[in-house]
Amino acid sequence: MKPIKTEKIIYIEADNKKRVQISFEIAEEDNLTCGWLVSETIRQFANHNLQEPYPKRPIVALQTLDNIVTLDYWLSDLERSVRVLPDRMILKPFYGNTEYSITNQKINLSYFHILKLIGTGGFSKVYLGKSLKKFSL
Repeated sequence: MKPIKTEKIIYIEADNKKRVQISFEIAEEDNLTCGWLVSETIRQFANHNLQEPYPKRPIVALQTLDNIVTLDYWLSDLERSVRVLPDRMILKPFYGNTEYSITNQKINLSYFHILKLIGTGGFSKVYLGKSLKKFSL
């Protein structure tokens, strides 16, 4: 008779091909989310100094090493459970782009050449416009 497995292991592979292991009790997997797995990955990478290739780019999600689209989609929703991930699955980090970071810059109509009014609602107007200035959001 085979012993009953009580633990699931997920491996996260860094860009330098080094892997960290994240393990958890199978009984807890319905309570653990993909967001928890991302947080645990960030913590493990920091503990093992694996953030070197992209020190300024945050890990925002995880994805499969084999580019399994359905699982990659599942992993992109940080509220979903980790229960669908098979034991000993290998994942890789998906890095955010700091070029699209939120700033305190206020953007208003003076940044655009207004081409035409598209529509009017109860609280706003929608315009078609062309950017006059280069700005980053």
